[in-house]
Amino acid sequence: MTHQVPPPLPQPSHLRVFDIDSIYGSLDEEVAALQREYRPLMKDWEEKYRITTRSLLKPPQGEITGWRKDGKLAVPPNLTIK
Repeated sequence: MTHQVPPPLPQPSHLRVFDIDSIYGSLDEEVAALQREYRPLMKDWEEKYRITTRSLLKPPQGEITGWRKDGKLAVPPNLTIK
């Protein structure tokens, strides 16, 4: 089996590196916004799954406000975010 080496890239070449946050904003912010849309469900999940809106962080550190379980944001059933 022989391997062919691809031709060099044309000069000048540019590479754009990005992550999901650079395209859509913070994923946590998106989840928190969806939680507001699903507020009645999130309230139901408070008892059913024992999620809470209380922060685990101590001041002055802050975190995005939202419903959490074990410090992680609870993701509502939305196909866009999945």
